[in-house]
Amino acid sequence: RRGGSPVVIVVIVLSSLCLAVDSPRLDPSSRLARALARLDIVWTAIFTAECGFKVISLGLVSNGKRSYLRDAWNMLDFSIVVVSLVTLLGIPQLKPLRVVRALRPLRLVSRSPGMKLIVTSLVKVLQL
Repeated sequence: RRGGSPVVIVVIVLSSLCLAVDSPRLDPSSRLARALARLDIVWTAIFTAECGFKVISLGLVSNGKRSYLRDAWNMLDFSIVVVSLVTLLGIPQLKPLRVVRALRPLRLVSRSPGMKLIVTSLVKVLQL
């Protein structure tokens, strides 16, 4: 189905709002920081489930051209999910990877054929 689930789109928007509120200067023991950390786990779980469902339905790589990781937008989604899962491990050396979560709003672009075309065209123009 084109455009994706409206639920996933709402989750992407809410996740992006949380990322906008989050700040490295937040006191980790504050209520806001704890709430954002819990919500990050929720968002990551939802995105991981969505990724899993897509892999099951499309195949990971060896199911022909429709395979999940044969599409650049799906590779971006997969990378964001993997980095989100890795950063949840709480290893201090991996904390800088959290910045990759800022790419979550790009997942909205991948659900709109028109926006996909615009972004893809911009990338191609910048490669010249």
